[in-house]
Amino acid sequence: LQQQQQLQQQDVLQHNQQADLLQQELLQQQQLQQQQLQQWQQQQQQRQQPLPEGCWSCLACGNINWPMRDACNRRTCGRPRAEVDGGQPAVQSPPVAHTNRTLATPPEGSWVCMACSNVNWPTRDTCNKRICGRPRAEVDGGPPLTAGTVLI
Repeated sequence: LQQQQQLQQQDVLQHNQQADLLQQELLQQQQLQQQQLQQWQQQQQQRQQPLPEGCWSCLACGNINWPMRDACNRRTCGRPRAEVDGGQPAVQSPPVAHTNRTLATPPEGSWVCMACSNVNWPTRDTCNKRICGRPRAEVDGGPPLTAGTVLI
């Protein structure tokens, strides 16, 4: 009977340790998602700035490239500028005024890559971060944190 009680106590202790580890992992993941959200917000604010003089549009894929690029920067393209330079992109319309909600919230259905913490749009089947590109089925960490989410 005493041996059975000791085994039960060990099982409870092991279960509690596993729960603590899972809670720590969840907290780390939430903190990482919070950092990713802040990065995403900064990117959104930067996108509101006009394009620098000399940017060029790729005729093959439509990507807008910075002036110093000698080849298209889109991962799936990469063609030399001499072959696909479509010239200055069409005149940008003035930046759209965004509410705090649109700046703070990725589209419904977005997901976080567990390998690199990139926030991916719902239509992506693979992670969009250039150095990652892993399939969603392998690395989908669920929806990103949104503004106002309280970390435990």
